[in-house]
Amino acid sequence: ISILLGVPFVYNLVWQYLYSLRKDRAPLVFYWIPWFGSAASYGQQPYEFFESCRQKYGDVFSFMLLGKIMTVYLGPKGHEFVFNAKLSDVSAEDAYKHLTTPVFGKG
Repeated sequence: ISILLGVPFVYNLVWQYLYSLRKDRAPLVFYWIPWFGSAASYGQQPYEFFESCRQKYGDVFSFMLLGKIMTVYLGPKGHEFVFNAKLSDVSAEDAYKHLTTPVFGKG
């Protein structure tokens, strides 16, 4: 039983370490629980979570949220990136379809 519980945690730690070696990606907020990630701390106090991560990692960072890597871009450059981005670079549909499809259905 300890092997069944331990292997996912070890895999998670190795995966996070290998992810951190990639310099072409935003820094990943460390988390202990595989798949669940930072969902508890983000869900309870999202503004405080963003502020503490911003102080530690800078204006651009990523965090695991229920199996998805969410990238956050804060500050003036983040606002400029979001509001002046080309449609080919960003898509609100991709960001919201996982939230709206279960509520409203496909369509």
